[in-house]
Amino acid sequence: MLMPRDLDSARHDLIELEARWAPRGVEIGADITSRGGGWLHLSRIVVNKRLRGEGVGTLAMSELVDLADHHDLSMSLSPATDFGGTSVERLRRFYRRFGFVSNKGRRKDYTVSASMHRKQSR
Repeated sequence: MLMPRDLDSARHDLIELEARWAPRGVEIGADITSRGGGWLHLSRIVVNKRLRGEGVGTLAMSELVDLADHHDLSMSLSPATDFGGTSVERLRRFYRRFGFVSNKGRRKDYTVSASMHRKQSR
């Protein structure tokens, strides 16, 4: 279980990551909770339309995954087309490349309501 100081450090790193990517055309919305051993929940990652297809989203997502791994956090998200994605299935394929799985069946984690999750890398 993460200690409050560890959570503060993870939150600080997340805020810095979000601030680093904003001027590069990537809006990241995420939060960190201590529930279930520590989770980084990604509510949105929006790449500026003129930058899509250039690998910018992949780079930003790689940094998010690295941050979660560094702080021993699991991750959760629910792909949706609300922020410009062309299809939910395409987004699911994108997130699977980073180790996310559907939150159902044998992989169901009842501590999160998101439709996909990625467990701590420990």
